[in-house]
Amino acid sequence: MLVMARWIIFQLAMTLLLISPSAAQACSITVSEPYIQLAFPTAKVGALYLQIDNPCAAADQLIGMRSQASAMVEMHQTVANEKGVMSMTTIEEGAPIPPFGTLTLVPGGLHFMLMGLELPTDNDDVEVILDFAKANDMVLLVPVRLKLQ
Repeated sequence: MLVMARWIIFQLAMTLLLISPSAAQACSITVSEPYIQLAFPTAKVGALYLQIDNPCAAADQLIGMRSQASAMVEMHQTVANEKGVMSMTTIEEGAPIPPFGTLTLVPGGLHFMLMGLELPTDNDDVEVILDFAKANDMVLLVPVRLKLQ
């Protein structure tokens, strides 16, 4: 009977280890190559591009971004109509980050528009906060680049 009780306690302890917060935090989303691109030095509008990698077995969702350096931020998708004319569509629902996958925000694709920027200059850093459905908010210092003409 004592052996059985020890076995049950051991199994319960192992189960608690598997579902503990520290075990759940072992897998986390990472961000690489972030930058804000300005069209010209005094632009009050910029675009944030980056790559988000999800090494986890569960999907997540990038639901937004905020920054005190910008009056307004929107997620946009660049699309071409049947005549090849490019435009941007606001994405309100966010963007999925698949399990074991990557979400890339790139010029000509998905990106964040920062409007009403407080005139950052080339090589400045801007603090932004990425909001996720499941992962903790992520604070980044993002370099500002001028668009190469």
